[in-house]
Formats: sequence, structure tokens, C-alpha cells
Amino acid sequence: MAAEEDFSFAFDNMAFSDRLLRIEIMSEVIDDRQSFSPISTPDIFKDPFQRSSDVESKQRVITLHLSCAEGEAFVDLLNFIYCGKLKTETTAAMLDVLIVANKFEVASCVHHCIDVLSPPTTLENALLFLGLPTNMPMVDAVQPLIIAAKRFLVQNFRMIQDYEGEIPLPILQEILSSDELQVRSEDILCDFVMEWTRKHYPDEDERKEVLNKKLIYTIRFPFLSKEKLKQIFSSNEIDCVGTLKLILEALLYNEEAPYRRNNHIAQEFHHEMFCERSYINKPIRIVKIDTPHKECMVFWNIKKDECLTLRDKPDSLASQFIYFGDQLFLLKAFSTKNKEGFPISFGLCLQMASKAEINVEYIFSCRLNPSRNFVMRSRATDKLYYMKMVGSPDLLGMNWSEFISDKNSYFIDNVLYLRILLILRT
Repeated sequence: MAAEEDFSFAFDNMAFSDRLLRIEIMSEVIDDRQSFSPISTPDIFKDPFQRSSDVESKQRVITLHLSCAEGEAFVDLLNFIYCGKLKTETTAAMLDVLIVANKFEVASCVHHCIDVLSPPTTLENALLFLGLPTNMPMVDAVQPLIIAAKRFLVQNFRMIQDYEGEIPLPILQEILSSDELQVRSEDILCDFVMEWTRKHYPDEDERKEVLNKKLIYTIRFPFLSKEKLKQIFSSNEIDCVGTLKLILEALLYNEEAPYRRNNHIAQEFHHEMFCERSYINKPIRIVKIDTPHKECMVFWNIKKDECLTLRDKPDSLASQFIYFGDQLFLLKAFSTKNKEGFPISFGLCLQMASKAEINVEYIFSCRLNPSRNFVMRSRATDKLYYMKMVGSPDLLGMNWSEFISDKNSYFIDNVLYLRILLILRT
């Protein structure tokens, strides 16, 4: 509606009306197809150039049957048609108007509601948007709102973890299935799924039904730690037979070379399980050796794009937790900066995440072109305690501009391949 076309003077004014629209609120939910009949369709929703039948042209009182939820929203819709604005202010009421406007295909009002509601700013609003009916006549027009709601929930997963209200199971499944879900690690996501299921389904049989048939397949098994895979396999709440194939595929995937993993993803029917999410703690691969010393080999592949973010990022890239020697460790990649805050080199460190003291020998190596062999870049032995970090502020012995250069032979197909050997010392 153009700004100059204001017909508010005629709204609900008998001087400018020759018919009466009677709205009957029904106590039961009405099928959209039965809410009004062709003979009683209000003229405001009909083609103005279409001829009316004689019966309809003589009808002075038009009755419209609406549900309780639609009544107030429909009146506000009429106000919009005449005045170009809505009286409602709350998100829930605006959604009611959106649904009614969509039902009667008043496109201008639908787009107005979407403009006002987008983007969602709270968890409650985003959940309301995702709860919109999927059989709406103008469903394509509403898609941007639904997409924005899903993106909000995916990017604010921490809000969901702390949310005390109800999250419908289908919506939770959709969120957990997203490749863009920003979660610290797949282990933490797995713990959330288990805890959420226990909280919302206290009945054991119902809980197992939901967990094993609805939620277990949203977990990306290849990105779980071996410790978490062991917990899943030994859990009484999870069907071991059903998840055994997923666990075996995850173990095989982690042992395969990178080029074979791509083939695995392309050929596997459930290929989405092998897609890496936007993890805050980056996935790693761990190989443990118990003899003659307690040793742990960690492989961490960092994409060049991730390295470039370190240039202006005050924080570091952190790996998933390393479970080794009954202790927790993690790796951090960072850019060493000068006093002015400009990056001068690429650094790597090991951090203790357990409240304990332990002597660890660490050897940092990086794969080098064209041989593609790992070359040792740093080696030392230190006593580690909680939150202490040790490592190299200039791992590759080059300045930052050389590091990000296309001529840097440590990048292979735009990936930096790191290998970290940890040895427990007494």
C-alpha cells in the first residue's frame, strides 16, 4: 500500500459501507477450507474486476467463521488494509496477524509482518518462528523468517543449553542436524542430547525411544573422542546394536588418510554424519601408545582460512580436549603479536586443563612439501599444572607475511598438518 493511499477514514464507518461483515468466533479449530464459503467471501479479498453473482451482490450481511486465535488478528488485518499499519505490538500477536494475512493471501501485510519480526532477537521468538505452520498458502514468502530463526538458534546454541522452557522435538532435531551449529565440541553436544532427553522424558521406555530413533542420528560420531565413543557403547540408554555400525564407521574414518575420507563422505549414504560442524574446539585425531612409555600422538589439521583469522583475532584456535594419562590437555594455535598489536609469527602451545601437576615432554612437528614428511619444529620437557601453557611462539621460524604467503611450503592444499607427540615423564 502506497503511503498516500490512506483509507482509515472509511474503516468501520457506516457512512462508507453498504454491507456488514459479521465475524463468528468458533470454539473449535476450523479447517482453512471451511472458514468461509465462496458465497460469503468478503469483497475485500476478491478480485475487484470479477463479477459477483446476483445472490452475492444482494447479500448485505457477510458472515466469516474464525477460530478464537484468528478473531483479534483478523480485525487488525482489516485495520492494516485500510490504514496501512497494525495496532499489535507483541511478537506472538504479530505472528497471529501474519498467519491470518497469509491465510487470506494479503501479501502486503505478510511482508510487513516479516520486516517487523526479522531478525529474531530472543530464543523465545526464534522458537515461535520455527513453529509456524508448514502448510501456509504463501509459505515461500515466510521462508526468510524461518531461515533467520533457524540461523539464530544455530549460532546461539549456548542459549538453548541454558533454556528452561519447552523446545519441540522436531525443532531440536533440525537444530542439531545443522552443519553450522556452533558448539565447543561434539562431545559436549552428545552430553547435551543425553541430558536433555533425561530431563524431558523421565519415563525410561519413552526416553530410549526418542534417543535411539530420533536424536542419536543427529550426533556426528566421527568427531567424538574415543572416550565418548566408549561411553556411548557402554550406556544402558543407547541401543548398542543400532549404534555399533556408527561407532565402527567413526573409528575407520578417523584412521583413514584425508584423501580417502573425501571418498568416504561422497559414497556414504549418511554422509552428513561425516561433515564437520563449526566447532569452537577444533577436531583432532589421537593415537595412544602405552609402551615403553606413556605416549600420545595428536594430529591437528588447520585450514589456512582458520589461520588467517588469527591475524586480527585476540583469541587463539583451540583443539578438542586431549584425554591422556588420566589428565586433560588442549592445544592452542595463535598469532604472536608485537606491541602495536600486529602479528609477527605463528605460534603453538600445549595447555594443562586438569588440576594436577605432571612432567610432560612435547615434540611439535609439521608436514612439509614436497616430501610431505613431518619435520620437528620444537621439543622440550616441562612441568605442567592447571592452565599453564608451554610451546613455541614462532613454530615455523618465519614472520607472519611469510607464513600466510602462497609460497609457504608448510601449507599443503591450504592445510597446515601438525603432529604433536606427548610423553609422560616421572
